[in-house]
Amino acid sequence: MSTAQSVRVAGGDDIDVIVALCIEARETPQATEEQAGKIARQVRAVLADPGTVSLLALADDDAAGFALLRPLGPSALYDLPRLQVEALYVRPAHRRRGLGRALMRAALFQAERIEAPDVIVLPIDGSRKTERFLAQLGFVKIASHRVIDTETLATRLGPGVTPQTSRAATRQVLARRRMMARASDGSRSDPQ
Repeated sequence: MSTAQSVRVAGGDDIDVIVALCIEARETPQATEEQAGKIARQVRAVLADPGTVSLLALADDDAAGFALLRPLGPSALYDLPRLQVEALYVRPAHRRRGLGRALMRAALFQAERIEAPDVIVLPIDGSRKTERFLAQLGFVKIASHRVIDTETLATRLGPGVTPQTSRAATRQVLARRRMMARASDGSRSDPQ
């Protein structure tokens, strides 16, 4: 049985569908109302960026996947614009049917439109299947991203941080110490 497939630019009416796909892609299908609301706010903020293009993959008129594309302008390190695929996801039931390639074809169209010589993909899940799919298309790893929360960074940077950041970092360190103390043996209330 053949499935009718298509990829189109998502519109304002598709935001709830994109949010639901993001929740699924982030492997939080049982997301609390608060988590779903936070994800919805994040997606809406991304989509509010006038340069962002949201693609929706359909299989028999059902949402089967999506991609969020964001053009990056020239920067201190790159002379030309680039297209960044910030999210790329196809539902497991619809994989291996060409929808990932169709989303990437649409991304290529957008890259050509802004005259970007490169396309960067930030896989959502980093799974082997996603990595293999991207490798089959010719994507190579070019960099390693590292992340740290701002409070920890303020603590690690030491003197010269703002008092507000410093207080928050101190609270976080104390909370971590309390958790470690409870986890170690429960008998110590103030770890050294």
